[in-house]
Amino acid sequence: MKFNNIHKVRSLSMRTSLFLAVCSVAGTNMGEGALVSVGGDSLTSSTTVANSVTFDLDGDTNNDLLLAFFGQGNLIGRGLGTASFAGALDAGNFIVTAYDASSGFTIGPATTFGGNDSGTPSFGDFATESSPLGEWAGGEDAYFGFVFQIAGEDHYGYGRLAYNPTETPDTSSLNVSELVYESTPGTAVTVVPEPSAVLLGGLGFFGMLLRRKR
Repeated sequence: MKFNNIHKVRSLSMRTSLFLAVCSVAGTNMGEGALVSVGGDSLTSSTTVANSVTFDLDGDTNNDLLLAFFGQGNLIGRGLGTASFAGALDAGNFIVTAYDASSGFTIGPATTFGGNDSGTPSFGDFATESSPLGEWAGGEDAYFGFVFQIAGEDHYGYGRLAYNPTETPDTSSLNVSELVYESTPGTAVTVVPEPSAVLLGGLGFFGMLLRRKR
């Protein structure tokens, strides 16, 4: 009987350890600040019409991000005021990074930012179809990262952008379906795979071990 009790304690310890490991791998966030969801917007442009849309992230009546078409298929972004997009310089051009949710990503203090209206270069290229240049060139449904300030402190976030350079033979379109930022200053935002194949695989392994123990 004493041996059985020890066995039960060990089994419980293994189950608890596996559960915590699965939660950790799956990217469970504990003890972080709240995420603020802003919403989104859509936009179309043609070969002869330039069009743009702006976003006020924190509702202070000052616009923070701008997305604009220059003719068909050429999509740029600009951080307004203190805001900037996440990306990297490439031969003097600032390329806005397209993040894939299936592999997960983090936007935070370690991320490179640019494409600000007071910076050099002042525009971030999402897609320049004539080159082609930019990670959205040819069409993409992916995430972009950004940083902006509230009361002089950095807040990090991300947006989901569906871009179609050929909505019709002579028009392009974009749809921003999500805009989210972290309410706690200086706190990175992490997007985990959804649905999480890692979590499903981990739970399957966990269940297999439980069956084997029984």
